[in-house]
Amino acid sequence: AERRSRGALWPSFAPARIIHPTTTGFRYCVWVSELTPEVKNIRAIPFRGTGLDVLLGPATRDWLTEADGLEVKRLMGWLERGRNMHPRVHRAYWNYEYALHLYELDMRYPLIVGGFEALISTSGSGVTWQFIDRVSRLATQFNVPLTETDLKNAYELRSRLVHGESFLYALTHADPFMEQPKLYQELENLLRLTVRECLLDPAFHDRFRMALP
Repeated sequence: AERRSRGALWPSFAPARIIHPTTTGFRYCVWVSELTPEVKNIRAIPFRGTGLDVLLGPATRDWLTEADGLEVKRLMGWLERGRNMHPRVHRAYWNYEYALHLYELDMRYPLIVGGFEALISTSGSGVTWQFIDRVSRLATQFNVPLTETDLKNAYELRSRLVHGESFLYALTHADPFMEQPKLYQELENLLRLTVRECLLDPAFHDRFRMALP
């Protein structure tokens, strides 16, 4: 089921993907209106056409373990009425969730990089430096193997894709084609770990209440 509150959606399976990525799709959703507190307005979402279940990278497992279930249980408090993520975290969370439903890396790169920007960008100048410096600190904290060179290449790829310069396969001057999926996987994993920590640790979540220094 999905919860709708103030225009925001929270799929019941989405917290599970913050703990461990799976291919559960939107086709399992229904709308549950929070605007009618006495009698809930529940309706199916009519999907049409092909809906791919996308999971990029090595296929380890497409299910949750008992330990994962305990972690998901810790996230259930976010379903409580009146409990909201800080806007930065909320935007990063949804960028991650939307990216997981896309097959093309050309579309996934901008969403994941945009998720980081939602968390760490503070001004309209020096955005590349902000991304490299602050995301590298997150990579160090969560032990994700991303170098400053990797992050520079990722941001350049994102910018060229967003501005329609070319498709990803042709942007080999920024990053060799065979290295692009691996770089993306590390970025996606780091965003997941960062959002996960925000939702599990109130002190870490509050770091993104305001702009970072």
